[in-house]
Amino acid sequence: MKKLIFIFFAIISLPIHSQLNNYEDMAVDLSNTSNGGTARYSAMGGAFGSLGGDISALKVNPAGASVFLDSELSFSYDSSTYSNETNYYGNTENTDAYYDKINQFGFVLAFGNDYGSWTNTSFALSIETIKKFDDSYFAAGDSGIIFYYESPVDPDEELTQYDNTSYQEFSKTTKGHLDRTALTLASTYEEEFMFGVNFNFYDFKMNQKTLYEEINTDSNEDTLKANQYISSVNEGKGFSMDIGFIYIGVDNFKLGFSYKSPIIYDEIIEESDDIYTDEHLGETTIYTEKDDRKYYNYDYEQANSTYLEYNLKTPAVYTVSAAYIFGGMGLISVDYDYMDYSTSSISGPLDFSGENRNISKNYKSVNNIRVGGEIRLGMMSLRAGYALTEHPMNTNDGLNRDMTTVSGGFGFNFENSKIDFAISKSDNKDNQILYDLITIDKNKNSSQFVATYTWMF
Repeated sequence: MKKLIFIFFAIISLPIHSQLNNYEDMAVDLSNTSNGGTARYSAMGGAFGSLGGDISALKVNPAGASVFLDSELSFSYDSSTYSNETNYYGNTENTDAYYDKINQFGFVLAFGNDYGSWTNTSFALSIETIKKFDDSYFAAGDSGIIFYYESPVDPDEELTQYDNTSYQEFSKTTKGHLDRTALTLASTYEEEFMFGVNFNFYDFKMNQKTLYEEINTDSNEDTLKANQYISSVNEGKGFSMDIGFIYIGVDNFKLGFSYKSPIIYDEIIEESDDIYTDEHLGETTIYTEKDDRKYYNYDYEQANSTYLEYNLKTPAVYTVSAAYIFGGMGLISVDYDYMDYSTSSISGPLDFSGENRNISKNYKSVNNIRVGGEIRLGMMSLRAGYALTEHPMNTNDGLNRDMTTVSGGFGFNFENSKIDFAISKSDNKDNQILYDLITIDKNKNSSQFVATYTWMF
């Protein structure tokens, strides 16, 4: 019996890597997609590909820097909350969290010089947190599936079988950020075409922690309690370039196109205890009540962890956009993004051919839509937006994982300054598979408040 249980443990322990975001997931986590930024940008759903005139718009299309007629400096404050609702075999749990920070700073120098056919030349510097990895959820209940039947330190020759499920819980906490520093140069040719280029420098850090707990009983109602804790830290730097143009040759109409090159992350560093120690992953503790015995597989003096450097290439992004300007009354704008996540790849000192095959098989191309509008009422502007972000995984479970974002806001334009506010709400569903056997359904709702101050000079 002991041999059979050991074989079962070895089989079910292998998929536990899926509890942490794996190398394949990082292609999504570190890709160049974000609807957040300044308050005006956020309020209009990020639909700025052919508009420009906003520091955050330059990450969609760098040609938009040539729209600026005045130099300006801006910074933004971001206050966000999220709520995760989990369903674990009929039992529902909720986890709420809050965070805030200065998420954006940048300036644009508008030279307005006339170099023959070239006019409205601008240079911009932008520093922005384009993704926040902060997330936490908790699930508890009883799936009826047992993973820890017995104790490795049971002194009896015939091992006690704890084969009655009582309670299970799983929690996962992720913290971190993806920051982008961009240098932008743009100019207008023959008063019909705006051209621009971005040089992007990325810096990220992601911390993940998971805890699984299981309580089972034997035929005498004696208890076995098992805990498994796994953690990892990934951090690194990346680089990419963007090019874009905006056609402004037709009155009140703008048409834009931009190309974002793949982000190349060179030498991502991972430190993790997601490894086997004494036939168990991570830090595993198994405690039996009847004989007060505890099994623990982790040795802090030996530092049971791994250190790995690897490289990652994210997909390129193609954006087509259009906008119509209603004179001084307002505007409406639409952006369309195309990305093929199956083109992502991982490389390094280890053999990542299996991971790259999984990316090609399990990931797909996505089509993202952003729509925004603005009404101008003198010095005041009212704004609204909508964004649909498709999920890049190929799945056949019928669950719609696409994320929808609805946003709105307002702002005031003074003589030499502007102040803008935005509120957005996002919703998306997902599930977490434990040991390839247990499913946790998760629904995440996020709310974001952004305030931006801009000084024009």
